[in-house]
Amino acid sequence: MLESNPSGRIDAKMLKIRITKIQADAVPIVSPWRAGRFLYRVQVDNETESTAVAGAVSGGVAWKDEIHFDISRTSILKLTLFATHRVRPETAVGWVEERIDVGVWRGGLVKRRLNGAGTPPTHISFHVELLRSDAPCASHRRAKSRSSEIHDVGAGIHAAMRAALCPVHLPGARLQAENAVWCDPEPAIPSDDLNLGDVYDLPKSLNLLLKHATLFSNLISQFSEIHPYAKFACSVLTMACKVVEAQNDRDNRFRQLIKVTSDTFLFLNTLKVSALEGHRQTIKLLTLQTTECAYFIRDYTKQKSFIIRAGTTLLSGGAINDKIAEYQKIFEDLKAAFRLGSALNTEITVMRIAEQLVRIETAGEIDDLPYAAARFDLGKQCLEGTREAILEKIFTWVNNSDANASRVLLLNGPSGTGKSAIAHTVSRQFNELRRLGSSFFFLRAKPERSPERVFTTIARDMADLDQGWKVALKQVAAPRALRRTGSIREQFEEFILKPAQRLPVYFGPVVIVIDALDAVGDPHARLTLLSLLSTRTAELPSNFRIIVTARPDADICDAFKNQEDIEWWPMDTVIEEEANLEDIKEFLTNEFSGVVGLRWSDKLCHKLARKSERDFGWAVFACTFVKTTDRRIKSPTDRVRRLLSKPKGCTAAQLEAEDSESESDFFHDKIRDKLHIPHILAGHSVLDIWHPQAHKYPDTAAPSFPVASPHVEGPFASWVAPFGADAHYASKFVDEPEHY
Repeated sequence: MLESNPSGRIDAKMLKIRITKIQADAVPIVSPWRAGRFLYRVQVDNETESTAVAGAVSGGVAWKDEIHFDISRTSILKLTLFATHRVRPETAVGWVEERIDVGVWRGGLVKRRLNGAGTPPTHISFHVELLRSDAPCASHRRAKSRSSEIHDVGAGIHAAMRAALCPVHLPGARLQAENAVWCDPEPAIPSDDLNLGDVYDLPKSLNLLLKHATLFSNLISQFSEIHPYAKFACSVLTMACKVVEAQNDRDNRFRQLIKVTSDTFLFLNTLKVSALEGHRQTIKLLTLQTTECAYFIRDYTKQKSFIIRAGTTLLSGGAINDKIAEYQKIFEDLKAAFRLGSALNTEITVMRIAEQLVRIETAGEIDDLPYAAARFDLGKQCLEGTREAILEKIFTWVNNSDANASRVLLLNGPSGTGKSAIAHTVSRQFNELRRLGSSFFFLRAKPERSPERVFTTIARDMADLDQGWKVALKQVAAPRALRRTGSIREQFEEFILKPAQRLPVYFGPVVIVIDALDAVGDPHARLTLLSLLSTRTAELPSNFRIIVTARPDADICDAFKNQEDIEWWPMDTVIEEEANLEDIKEFLTNEFSGVVGLRWSDKLCHKLARKSERDFGWAVFACTFVKTTDRRIKSPTDRVRRLLSKPKGCTAAQLEAEDSESESDFFHDKIRDKLHIPHILAGHSVLDIWHPQAHKYPDTAAPSFPVASPHVEGPFASWVAPFGADAHYASKFVDEPEHY
């Protein structure tokens, strides 16, 4: 119970406030196609915290977060409700602000109406508890959201947390530097009897690392360019946990590496998001390095035959021992960079093969192989926040470490379904992970991207990625005549299969992306490529993953069907219709958000998305057409209406043709020329009922959609030829898109 001072009043300066069970009723409808998602931002004086993002259910939202603030007698509480969006910034829905009245808020339920929330009004309710400022709160977990102050990881032993959180003692270093982001640890509450400083069970230590990495992934969810890699790291760690639990190989060096990595995440999970804001590049490096480290642990523990062959000397003085030391140093440097607020300029350490290789500075034999500039394009990726489900599914397929897993994934679908955008996105993300062996994008307009250069380009890219591959490729490409061969089959066997089979072991996946296989025009070369990709890729090492995109041409479907080593994903089945429609809506909204003069609305967005018929290519065309305002139709709004009024297959030239005058231009001309005799005479024609410019068309050009016969009386009745009692007369409306 709270104590009072001698005057009988509660001293507010001695208190802290805990807010729980936050609810909102009658929240607005953010989107007609999906449930709204909301968060509350709570501010007391100069401190701010946020709830997690929660979805609306039956017009209400509930949060499970617990929020704590130290308060004084003059503290003011402000709560603001925000609606979140997949691409656009958050938008404020309403707020409430008032002074904290200790007497009234002694405890219990508080209900308030939000200001500026519209009609019907939105109400908020929450429970308040007043605690003494010295009351222990370490067991209460902070909000997991973007502005969360301290993220309690529930790690366990106080000594381990103390070791992870103490400042770095460097000679001459200013430990209290203004931009330092370390903080004192809170007293830890033992939760699972797992001591990080005395870990003897490798599976348990890996699971703890996964726990910390997952919490950190949630903490940095607002950093959209980094979060996918954090999720990816957690995915690989999950698989590593399963492999290690099955293998149960208790190796002390691996435990040390895992402890260093886990301590790094344990430290970062205590930091404020505002402190992390200036370290985005270092955070990204951390997530990439964690993924690479997880590959190393997973594949090393799984490769029993390699360990048996290498013997005990491998860990006493071999390359793996050195590589573990490199990993540990990288994570320690990363943690030091955060503590001292300094920048870290380095690259991720990657374990390619378990042998010390002599680096090759130049290799004329390799440079002599034909090469095509056909890599991925950063400007052609998926829009941020779209295609998330299929991208995650692809990453899961790539990370499958089963030796019998398929080597090839075929993304198959018509033009405009987003295959190439997915290929560019996957290529970029695995390139940043240093796991992209090569990417080759066919284009009909660029004949230099020929099938005769596919495998030589892939081979040279692989040599740039890995020194072991460079050594093997240099050996097989020594004969000059072989380097000049135009045989696609011989190139695959000599420059791809042989180097791959000469590598003793490889840690982690190697991803190769081949886009638009249907763009290969030479029938013989196309047949050879299809044969090699569908029947010979099983001869590659089990960690190779080849992603192929193509239209559903008959020869491509025939080549890949019924092949056990092929994953075949038709685009219309792997992407749900509603999810695809949502992605197109997000794309259109993002593209049109800055168009001046466009009266944009959810209704227009819905119509354009429906008209696209799941065709992302048409959505891109529509955006380009609307933004091009230096042509006949000036108004962006009129250009949108023009798109809706014409068939989807119309080209830009057809849309800009003489009959494509906007409604505003047309009626302006009609008012100006209303006394023009030919126009008055044209009124005698029945065709005027069908089209406002009917006098410009022959009789056979009349549109076929039905229009109700007008009811005309008086002297003008004889001018209009009424319809008969047929099917046309029964129709009473014009379809809205056609009306435009």
